[in-house]
Amino acid sequence: MTAIYEWKGGEDKPVRLFATPDVLMGCTGLGDDVACGREASNRPRFIDRINLAKGTAQSIFDPNPTYRSIKLGRVERLQWTNAMGIDGFGDLIYPPDFKAGRRYPLIVTQYATRGFLRGGTGDEFPIQLFARAGYLVLSIERPRSPFPTKGLTPLEWQRRDNEGFVTRRSMLSTIETKVAQLITAGLVDTDKVGITGLSDGATTTQFAAVHSKMFKAASISGCR
Repeated sequence: MTAIYEWKGGEDKPVRLFATPDVLMGCTGLGDDVACGREASNRPRFIDRINLAKGTAQSIFDPNPTYRSIKLGRVERLQWTNAMGIDGFGDLIYPPDFKAGRRYPLIVTQYATRGFLRGGTGDEFPIQLFARAGYLVLSIERPRSPFPTKGLTPLEWQRRDNEGFVTRRSMLSTIETKVAQLITAGLVDTDKVGITGLSDGATTTQFAAVHSKMFKAASISGCR
């Protein structure tokens, strides 16, 4: 969630005036309201006017008005806990012509899933185009660190991170846990699970190739 709070001097706590699962950015005052750039998982960036007194919002400029006429796959926000007890979240994108009772091939994208779902980190893997081609897509947000990081120097953090590849194992567990749940729910064909990744996502994919038997195909890219 992204939220706007008001804090008045002398008060103990701020008051939440508005909250949304969408991403807000570049907010600025507009009279008694606030204007923000806003992105939903299935809608590219637009300008929103938020009435803080009422907690309501109204779009005041949409640079992509025809986008809403495109048939998109439904997006479902999911939350779960991996095998290490770390909370995670992601989005499941359905094919536009999804039929209940059928098992679908699945593509996993990494490692950010906030705002408009273009193609994961780096926009390398087009999520909605995969969905239109008949795939379920699981877009994963990188989970928090599996160990406390406050007060650690970069060298200390690196040392902790390399102990048993704990961060990499946590990331893989986050992916595997939800994919296994989707298989159990009858949504995913266990023999047709693929994984993608750029940069850190590529590292996770390579780690999965060594430590997991869940994935049947992979596609990675890197930075140069």
